[in-house]
Amino acid sequence: MLNLVLAIVTVLVTPMVLSFATAEVLGRVLASAGTGLVAGSVLMTVTGGPRRRIRGVLASGLVFAVAMAAMGLRPSAPLIAGALFVIMLAAPFVNGAARRSGRARCRPTSRAGSSRCGG
Repeated sequence: MLNLVLAIVTVLVTPMVLSFATAEVLGRVLASAGTGLVAGSVLMTVTGGPRRRIRGVLASGLVFAVAMAAMGLRPSAPLIAGALFVIMLAAPFVNGAARRSGRARCRPTSRAGSSRCGG
């Protein structure tokens, strides 16, 4: 679900910024988003993500949602750039913690490509 929302945000931010700013400003806004994604990925790799995976997903999702709401407050390039930075910073934590929690309960079986998942 997060990836769907993230795709919609990244597609719609271009016309939103271009409605009140130049293409140069849009480039700076998108560069801040890319910087946030790289920073979040490096941070997730170095720290290994949150210890409590579900709480990590919920906390990162809350940060993601607050930043997305802040992005729409007013037409301001610095506000949108900062919000996109935070959104992209939180995205690796949401995805990484969710994937780790899904794999924690699955054990591989003897057959190739199958797994046994259960509580």
